[in-house]
Amino acid sequence: IGMKDSLITDNMGECISYLSGNQQFQESSVYLTRFRQCQSYALSLIKTHTVNTLREATKQVMPSPQVLASLSTEDMFGSFFGKFRTCAPRIKLLMDQVEEKSDSREDYRALLHDCQQCYFNFRLTLLQPSLAQAMRKLVTQHSSDRAALVRSGGTFMVRLCQDEYQLYLRFFSTACPGLDEFLESLSSVLYDELRPCFIQLNHLETLADLCIVLKVELLEDYVAQKSTELAAFGVIAEQMLEDVQERLVYRAQSFMQSDIQRYTPSPGDLAYPDKLQVSKSSDSTNSGSTNSGSTPVQSPVKPPPPPSTPMSPGLQQQLAVADEQGMWYPTLRRTLVCLAKLYRCINKPVFES
Repeated sequence: IGMKDSLITDNMGECISYLSGNQQFQESSVYLTRFRQCQSYALSLIKTHTVNTLREATKQVMPSPQVLASLSTEDMFGSFFGKFRTCAPRIKLLMDQVEEKSDSREDYRALLHDCQQCYFNFRLTLLQPSLAQAMRKLVTQHSSDRAALVRSGGTFMVRLCQDEYQLYLRFFSTACPGLDEFLESLSSVLYDELRPCFIQLNHLETLADLCIVLKVELLEDYVAQKSTELAAFGVIAEQMLEDVQERLVYRAQSFMQSDIQRYTPSPGDLAYPDKLQVSKSSDSTNSGSTNSGSTPVQSPVKPPPPPSTPMSPGLQQQLAVADEQGMWYPTLRRTLVCLAKLYRCINKPVFES
């Protein structure tokens, strides 16, 4: 099947069009039926050739379970792309002819859809087991750092989706709705493998980091820049972000109930105004020592020794803020820290509610 066969289908299409417009010719209906049968047979040959070529390419690179466990991720996916790139020109030549006529001919449109679905099915059969294993390796590798796990898994899927999008264009000229469904199915492997890792997290800091990775590093830095190639991955990344945000809000509510609303103060927490007087006396001592003609004010609290090296103004400001926050009631400090994490990670309507 090649250029010669595509020319034959073109000639048959012209004959069918001519006879359809000239029914007055003798036995035109007989010849019209025969031409249509020949065209249907030619289209079935194109489909059979496409299916057999894709099946053979898949069979040649499909790894056995033993080989799958021993191959590196880069070598494995490199072989998956290489073999399909090799056979792409033979199919692309035929698909260009089919796509050209698919807008006006229902039979060509059905053939194109069947060939595209065949392509997607073979790629899913080839990629999904290997992709699931690659994700499990990342889970084991980053078992102690969930943010690094989501970052590594997300960037891996970004590269894979971009490569798959470009590989598809080696077989077909125009994108179709099935392409986004195919890429979304691949991205769902990432979601299925990573979701159990973060729905059990309890630490607000870790959940907030995951939100930043998903929202900024993946959705804004990657998906927003390559909206066409990564639209399907963006759907899954948004779903993961919503799950993490839901978990973050739930844990924040639990934290507010247990550590803020039900907080039991210690005697030191209620030592007002003594704590403020001590802080004021300490400040007076420090300011008095800087004036050469003044006498230091005695304070019951011994001031800290001067640093061995001069501190920068920024560091001095940070220490001053830390000292000031040390005078706060503990629930105030915890509330502000919790709200600061939520403000960066969730939508404004949810935050305000």
